[in-house]
Amino acid sequence: MKKLLMFLCTSLLCLNIFAQADWGETLKWKEAFYTYASGTNLTLNENQKMFLIKKDFYKDWQQFHEDEFEWEYHKAKDVKAIQDELNSFKNYKEKKFYVVTNAEFGKYDFEKEGYPVDIAEGVYFRLDKPYNSAATYEEMKSIPDMALWLVDFSKYNFFPMSKDKAKTFQTERKDRYGDINRKIILLIHYTIEDFSSSKYKGIQKSFANSGYTPVVANISSVEIYDEKNKKIGDLIQK
Repeated sequence: MKKLLMFLCTSLLCLNIFAQADWGETLKWKEAFYTYASGTNLTLNENQKMFLIKKDFYKDWQQFHEDEFEWEYHKAKDVKAIQDELNSFKNYKEKKFYVVTNAEFGKYDFEKEGYPVDIAEGVYFRLDKPYNSAATYEEMKSIPDMALWLVDFSKYNFFPMSKDKAKTFQTERKDRYGDINRKIILLIHYTIEDFSSSKYKGIQKSFANSGYTPVVANISSVEIYDEKNKKIGDLIQK
C-alpha cells in the first residue's frame, strides 16, 4: 500500500468545518514559530522584528518608514504588540492541540480483526513561513520555516473493526466497478514537548540539515473520520 512520504501544510485544514472547542488548537506557521520562540526564550533580532512588522503591520511600515521620527514611534509600538503576542504562547505546555491529515487503510486482517494503516517513519508536517514581498533577503533568511514532528506516528498502524462490521463497511465504500474507497481522515490529538528536553534536542539534531525548525508533538490519540466528517473509529498501535 502507498506510504505517506510527506505531509503538506494544506492537510491541516481538512476538518476545520466542524472543529470542536475541546480539541484544542491547530498550529500554522505563525503559531509554531511563536511557540518555539516562547519555549526557547528567543530574543528577536532586528531582521526578525522587521519581517514580523511587515507581515502583521505592513500598513504602518508602508506609511511611516520613510520618516525616521514617525517610524521610531510606530516601530516601537508594533514591536511591543509582537512581543506581547509572543509572550501569550508561554503556556504552550498546558494546551491541547490537534492536526488533521489523510491516509489509506489496507486489506482486512482476519486474524487481528482490523485494517493495517501503513505510515512511513520520518514524516512531518511542513509549516513554511509566508512569502513577504516587502521583506529583504536578510529578513526572510532570519525567520525559520517550521515543522511539526509527530513522535512515534508510524507506530499508530491499526484500525480495529469486527469482521461483520468490516464487511458492511467495505460494501458501503465500493463503487459500481468494485473498487473500494480506502481513504480516511486522521484527527491527531497531541501536546507539545518541552523545548529544553533531551527528546526535543535529539529530534532537533535530525532536522539540522533540513532547513526546518521542529516543534515536537506527543500524540495522545488518533481518531479516524470518513470523507463525510463522520467518526468511524480510532487508529491504535498494534
